[in-house]
Amino acid sequence: MPEETAQTPPRTHTHNAEAKALHGSLTLPLRHVIQPQAQLHLDPTGKYHSVPAKNFRAEGVVSYTSAYSQVSGNRDPKHNGWTTLSSVVVEDLNILEVVTADRVVAQIIADHPAVGYVPEISFLGTRFDNLRIAGHPVDVALDLNLFGKPEKDIHYTKKDGPFLRGLREHYKHLWHGKELPADALKSKVSTMNADILEHESLTFSLVSQIDCHSEIRFPPLPGTCAGHTIHIPHFGTVTFANVTVHQEEFVDGVPHKTTVELTMVDANFGCVVGGDLTAAYAKTNGTSVP
Repeated sequence: MPEETAQTPPRTHTHNAEAKALHGSLTLPLRHVIQPQAQLHLDPTGKYHSVPAKNFRAEGVVSYTSAYSQVSGNRDPKHNGWTTLSSVVVEDLNILEVVTADRVVAQIIADHPAVGYVPEISFLGTRFDNLRIAGHPVDVALDLNLFGKPEKDIHYTKKDGPFLRGLREHYKHLWHGKELPADALKSKVSTMNADILEHESLTFSLVSQIDCHSEIRFPPLPGTCAGHTIHIPHFGTVTFANVTVHQEEFVDGVPHKTTVELTMVDANFGCVVGGDLTAAYAKTNGTSVP
């Protein structure tokens, strides 16, 4: 009798995504926890979910007129893999009448391959519209193509891999000749320079440049720009477009799970108001078997 051979089980994928418009914690002048607003979690089987939110205000510290989050996961008919989306939009964001924006968009698209495990990551659509600091217009340029297309399942945090090489060049340009004030460095907001090492987790920024306009009708920007960070006296420190990538479940040097988180506004207060605030947060990951 011919020898029986075991059939390879069909490949399956478990989706995972999260989105939320706002959350934080205030410690001064009052204690107040800002619960996650417009928060969504994607069903492991995928599908599509969305939730709107309107007219939010937390005391006089932060407000927005509207927001919405959406998450989705589906089979990619073109490449026979899986696509996961996490997206959140915050409109008319206002933090202490100092940091304002008409629109803040955080969006992550993760394409998991039909063969292999390391997803291709895109931030297409991510942006700030009319960001201002104390009424002063600020253009935040973002490099939405930092991840690029993974090569042969080479993980993003691999030492001397293509992703880390590109990230080193990105930070050499971003931080060239720039330093934060000493009091800003004491804040909880972590910064990063070009000395990037191999880690299973890595935090960096999509920001490639912050341009502060010097139009005559506006006063000088009341703060110090350095890299992806603005330190504002009597307010605190704000960082923009922070990304964390975490890879785990390694098999023969290949991570079977990649998690990507994007936070568009991360404020650490250091004035009459104390605490932390996060606006426009998106997250994706997922696993394929076998």
